[in-house]
Amino acid sequence: MNANQLMSAVEHFRQLDPEMPSQMVLCFLIVAENPGITLTKLGERAGIVASSVTRNIYSLSRIKSKGISGHDLVDVELNPESRREKLVSLSAKGKRFYGTLMALIS
Repeated sequence: MNANQLMSAVEHFRQLDPEMPSQMVLCFLIVAENPGITLTKLGERAGIVASSVTRNIYSLSRIKSKGISGHDLVDVELNPESRREKLVSLSAKGKRFYGTLMALIS
């Protein structure tokens, strides 16, 4: 990947949210490469604390908080095998966004 491709990728995220933090971008990319990842594993992979993982994932999900829309790039659901865990995967919009992102850098 060259600098122009990297700038295109960054701009793709900026079109979605001009102030998107790099931690949120990192969380999105980890989820894209690890569908069904738990919030705990996501935090370990990203090197960030649980509260930051939760904040970033809910910003990337359909509803950020009560009455506030998120980016709708990820889906969060309870793990049917362990109800204490939540699993994160890309939403349909997130898959399209990721596909476009990969096309920009290839």
